[in-house]
Amino acid sequence: MESVMVRHRIEDVENDVLLPMLTHEMVLLDLDPFAVKTYNIMQATIAMNAVDSERIDQDYFFHPRNAVYLQQLIDNISQSMFWQVDTDDIFGVDDIMKRAPAFLQSGSKKLAEGRITQSDFDLLQEAVKHVESAYKDRIWRCLMTHPFVFHRVYNMPSQVFQAWSNFPFELKAPESTNAPNPEPHFLLVPDRLKTLRNMLNMKPFSSFNSMVEWGKAVSEEEHHRLQLMKLRAKASKASISRKSQEHRKEMSSATKADTAAQFLAAQDRLKSLMSEDQGNNPRGNAKLLRSSPLAGVRIGTSTSSKLNYILNDVRKYAASEKFLIFSRSPMTLVYIAESLGMIGVQYKLIWKKSVRQLEQDVTTFESSDIFRVFLMELKHGARGLNLITASRVIFCEPVWQADVETQAIKRVHRIGQTSPVTVKTLAIRSTAEEVMVARRDALKRSLGSGSGKLPNLTDDRTMRDFIANPTFLPETTTQEAPLDFPFLHIPNDESSAEEDHKLYIRIPASSPAKRPVDALTVSDTEMPAKKQKTRPTVRFDV
Repeated sequence: MESVMVRHRIEDVENDVLLPMLTHEMVLLDLDPFAVKTYNIMQATIAMNAVDSERIDQDYFFHPRNAVYLQQLIDNISQSMFWQVDTDDIFGVDDIMKRAPAFLQSGSKKLAEGRITQSDFDLLQEAVKHVESAYKDRIWRCLMTHPFVFHRVYNMPSQVFQAWSNFPFELKAPESTNAPNPEPHFLLVPDRLKTLRNMLNMKPFSSFNSMVEWGKAVSEEEHHRLQLMKLRAKASKASISRKSQEHRKEMSSATKADTAAQFLAAQDRLKSLMSEDQGNNPRGNAKLLRSSPLAGVRIGTSTSSKLNYILNDVRKYAASEKFLIFSRSPMTLVYIAESLGMIGVQYKLIWKKSVRQLEQDVTTFESSDIFRVFLMELKHGARGLNLITASRVIFCEPVWQADVETQAIKRVHRIGQTSPVTVKTLAIRSTAEEVMVARRDALKRSLGSGSGKLPNLTDDRTMRDFIANPTFLPETTTQEAPLDFPFLHIPNDESSAEEDHKLYIRIPASSPAKRPVDALTVSDTEMPAKKQKTRPTVRFDV
């Protein structure tokens, strides 16, 4: 034989090859008050469906014929524990509140007839109460109409906020939101904050009025760009009758041309504003920002407690260690990528790429000190990728199948790794995520190491019963990992290296290119479109 390949079992290799220490911990977090409302609405949906269907007929989510809808519901609940919005109808709260009196009347009738229990009727009343709480919260309703995670921003002049905000009105967070920091603040998306900061870095002497004009121009450009994207999306949908299609094509072409012209005009206006007085704005000296009207602005916690934890960990360790972050949801990875761009951290995001592109991204990440975070869908965790330059792994949600989790960790903890590996799994307290981890570990101990995969999550009686009997979270929560850092990076004359990397991560000293990661550059990875998941409906009997 000219060549021989010898295959060994993984456990035999691990016994012969000494790998660095691996520590794995579950981090329990509380949801942000705004996210609590979303989560409770989904729990209310389950409760109303249970009472309405009396837990017996085909309309019940847990009926065997509704396996697809049940899995979809579980996926939506999981997404809500990071951050979930519904830009179409705000989770149907308006419709539910309109039907609530009739629904409660129907439930009372069923209780009198003995068709439901008192506990089920009490659950129905509590569900309506939580839906009403979200229905009356104007801030939450506005957040649900924008597919972004928002950050709390402190000390920003209201006129600047209004110009840069995604909302049609001044959005302050009152005390009823139970924000981690009760000080007056605004809510802004990472992309707008990043754009504003980049503009100030280019033109540090910009006046207050210039910032307002920039914000209006950015909002106008984004509005026309999104309109153009919607028109293109409509044009690509399934064809209809030929006559209607021809008429639609004429209307679409005229509308698209007009929208495209408006978009180009908005782009030109934005470029013009950026080029004005460029000579009077020296670039590259961050200390000049000390006199900026936004010098005292600070960025606080986001509306996602899991994102807050991730950003704190990245800001703390990314100067010396690289991260590999997993999630089942591409939407979650996009949210993380947007906020990483806001704090000036370079990343690689794996999304709809060929095998060759994936390998190129892995090579770039492994060979470059600039990229500090690798964002990957969990389904790619078993591809055999080698990411040993990373030593910190974060799972954005618990993984039910232990073998899938093990394979994902082995992208980092494998032969060639020289650093201790830290793995963290984020979970929300008092939810199915916390129960899932405990139940999975119990099954692993009872089944043993050679018993194969665990049953599907919805087939496990313990998990199924927990999901089928919804519980609500209190709207008053605490933040275990509050964020608080300056919006602008203004170094002091005697600032230490530790303080200097709090916002802008610096490349490790061992790198040949010893320069800070430039916050003006972001990953060239294509961002996935944030698709809105549909949700099961609730039928109301009167």
